[in-house]
Amino acid sequence: MNSDMAFNVLAMYSVLLKNGLDCELSPMDFAYLLKTGIALFAIVNPIGSVPIFLSATNGWTDAERKRISNLVAITVFCVLTVAALMGEQILHFF
Repeated sequence: MNSDMAFNVLAMYSVLLKNGLDCELSPMDFAYLLKTGIALFAIVNPIGSVPIFLSATNGWTDAERKRISNLVAITVFCVLTVAALMGEQILHFF
């Protein structure tokens, strides 16, 4: 995924979030969003990560688990956003 495509996906997601499902998306745009969402879901793998998170935080309080899970979610969002927007430039740099 190049940076232009990533920017377009983020723009389409922001339109969906801003306008809800009433906005005008072509079937191709919706298919692209769906494929991108499924790919990100597979990459992040939240279902497979739950047992690892629970075993790694065994004995922690619920407040500590919530704080760490929020920190992880923000970190993953930032890494995926940077990779989507600047990944090609970073790879060309190296």
